[in-house]
Amino acid sequence: MRDEIHFVKAYGQPREVGQQIGRALAGVIPRILADQGIPDRFCTDAHRRMLDRMAENIQRIVPEKWEEMEGIAEGAGLPFDHILMLNCLVERWREGCSAVAFVDSPGGPIVGQQHDIGKDKAYYDVLHVIDIPGRAQVMTERWPGTVWGGYGVNELGLACAGAFVQTNEWREDGIPVNMFGMLVLERAGSVEEAVSYTHLRAHETSLHLVCRLL
Repeated sequence: MRDEIHFVKAYGQPREVGQQIGRALAGVIPRILADQGIPDRFCTDAHRRMLDRMAENIQRIVPEKWEEMEGIAEGAGLPFDHILMLNCLVERWREGCSAVAFVDSPGGPIVGQQHDIGKDKAYYDVLHVIDIPGRAQVMTERWPGTVWGGYGVNELGLACAGAFVQTNEWREDGIPVNMFGMLVLERAGSVEEAVSYTHLRAHETSLHLVCRLL
């Protein structure tokens, strides 16, 4: 049986955006959580300490993403802690992925991502259009239940792509690195602005960040 391809468009303040996403993907998010073994897979004291620290960092550095996660949990009718675990998955699992981008295609920049999660997982790839007043409208691919934005394009034509490799190095005072691409796309309208923002805030991510912005 073919997996259904999902699309979500959400508008409003971060919590409202999260609620709309949660409601739209309420049937898919539990499947992702089950695949990732959340919450049982990450229940040691060490995992709890890391999660508590990441929660503090998110609320301090990007409170709007915290509000969006709360909205997702509310909209999907799921425990917030499970949504937080999913959004901190990279920091607690140390997995990798790969990406490709074409800058000068006829229709503008094209970006793509390979999550390296195996076959028959189309339900992991949901196209989101996020429109928050005062921010650039962004089209990005996300796992259901996350506020990530590893790659995408905004209404001003800026495209961003990212990939990861496994590492044992992380900053205890940073936010989940998967959130960073979305922050760039929401706030930058040109490559110059994106590079400036990246240089300014890359130290706030939990994993060492190396970016090439298109």
